[in-house]
Amino acid sequence: MATATWSVRVELAAPRAVGDDVTDELTDRLAGLAAAVAVDDDDRVTVQLTVEAGTLRAAFTRGEKAVSDALADLLRADIVEVQVLTQDEFERRLERPRIPELWGVSEAAEFLGVSAPRIDQLVKENPEKLPMVQKLMGKQGPRIWLRSTWVRFEAGWERKRGRPRAGAPAVPAVRAG
Repeated sequence: MATATWSVRVELAAPRAVGDDVTDELTDRLAGLAAAVAVDDDDRVTVQLTVEAGTLRAAFTRGEKAVSDALADLLRADIVEVQVLTQDEFERRLERPRIPELWGVSEAAEFLGVSAPRIDQLVKENPEKLPMVQKLMGKQGPRIWLRSTWVRFEAGWERKRGRPRAGAPAVPAVRAG
């Protein structure tokens, strides 16, 4: 069976804050697997390493065992997640932007080919289809949306050309029979 290169990410929950001394030692113990160790804001420890294995299951087992063995007598921590990706997929994901594309009123208006006031009207008429990410800088700040929100909206939007006549009823009148 041919072996492949896999990227394995193991997330750990430690009962105490983890310092640089522990992350440095863990990195040293896993040096043969090109390991990187990081601690996030929630004191979760993430170990990213590279293993050679014939199958995804074998890569999972090798990665989990390597981290468990490296933790011995260093840190008591529970593994809470293991992610295994092919090396190609791992590198593809590294290339993706970490922050989604955000649009303001002007970008949405340009995309739909309408004016900024029309965007205001569409948002008011379709709040469930056009949820804002947030208003930046409080109540007076610019409104922003995910680009994908506007793309989805446009795909199902039934565009009506022209303006309604002045004084025209909003709902067609029903004739009595």
